[in-house]
Amino acid sequence: SVSVANTLENFQKHVGGYIETVTYKIYGKTFVIICNEEGAWLDLPDNCIIDGIKFRGDIVIVGADLNTGEFTDLPCSFQEAKKWMPGLWEVEA
Repeated sequence: SVSVANTLENFQKHVGGYIETVTYKIYGKTFVIICNEEGAWLDLPDNCIIDGIKFRGDIVIVGADLNTGEFTDLPCSFQEAKKWMPGLWEVEA
């Protein structure tokens, strides 16, 4: 796990381009996966598949406050997140 400053520029730096977000609500917790919106078009390496969505290139996972729309820290420990979203941590070839 890595700490990332909560700015658009930092998220763009970490995913290598324009960002796209996918929001998941699991066990009452909100997670947002931030990825490169052009990952497939740029032929970035496969990362993982979650709910049928293939993520390519680097991703950042954060929490979110749905009332304010702001990104937050993960809403649980990293180990809990791994347990709740097993597909996220398995690279798909």
